[in-house]
Amino acid sequence: MFTLQNDDLIVDILDPYRDQHFLGPRFCHGGYIWQITNNLGDHLLSGPEYPSLQPRPFNGQGLPEVFRFDDKWEGLPTTSKDNEALIIGVGRGTSTSSPISIGQATVSRYVEWIIESSPQMMQFSCNDSWNGWAYHLQRRVTLEGYQLSVENCLSNEGDKLLPVHWYLHPFFPVQNGQTTFSIKSGVCLPPTEAFTQDQHGTIHIEDLCQSDLGEVAWLGFPPGEQLEAQFSHPICKHVGVSCDYPASYVLFWANARATSVEPYMVRRVLPGETITWKTTYTFGSSIPVDSTSD
Repeated sequence: MFTLQNDDLIVDILDPYRDQHFLGPRFCHGGYIWQITNNLGDHLLSGPEYPSLQPRPFNGQGLPEVFRFDDKWEGLPTTSKDNEALIIGVGRGTSTSSPISIGQATVSRYVEWIIESSPQMMQFSCNDSWNGWAYHLQRRVTLEGYQLSVENCLSNEGDKLLPVHWYLHPFFPVQNGQTTFSIKSGVCLPPTEAFTQDQHGTIHIEDLCQSDLGEVAWLGFPPGEQLEAQFSHPICKHVGVSCDYPASYVLFWANARATSVEPYMVRRVLPGETITWKTTYTFGSSIPVDSTSD
């Protein structure tokens, strides 16, 4: 793994070549943040199978990002009728089942990455083309104090529209099967047995299930707004997630080991067009695990 480090945080980033045992068709390989550790040695990120040392690549860990390639939730597929797919940031996917989907594909060809680094930044770049689609992707991870940002820059270098169906899937730890989550913009959460929402809009999650699948809820997020969210955290006072792009829709997910928010971006990138977007994570200063202070 690669490492970014300052006086506050240590960031572990997967090597898309040497760490392929953690990788699969779901999560973008370059710039995949696997773990963040504070200056006390506490791990700040989790996953659906955490603390497994070898979680299934589909479940993953840390702060992964996804470029979907199958046809779901209004995303156009980058697939062929031969059960093959162009997977942005991964390479080529194949499947023995039809139609090919993110849940049962295997990676048949990996993209090559150009990797550049400095003490506080790592940049991962790749190119790929297939079946009339072509793109250049650059992902930059930057660490500053308690703040970590991930910036994507994607160019359509092909002759036809490039469908982009991207989303975050960060995993933060929960404590004793409970966590809280709030969004700056008002949302309406459908009530469930696991999720409740108070008069201030804060979502409370209790008695989370042990299953890897977890609990999922669609958030009534205002269309086209930028996500600003905050999670409770058993080690930090809080962790914030801020996105500089309009979310097409937003999901919330949690199980007994991790919790996540999934802001989706659905775009059609024209030939010759370049789009950029950034996500910023802010980790509150560390507190004793048994502290009840705000």
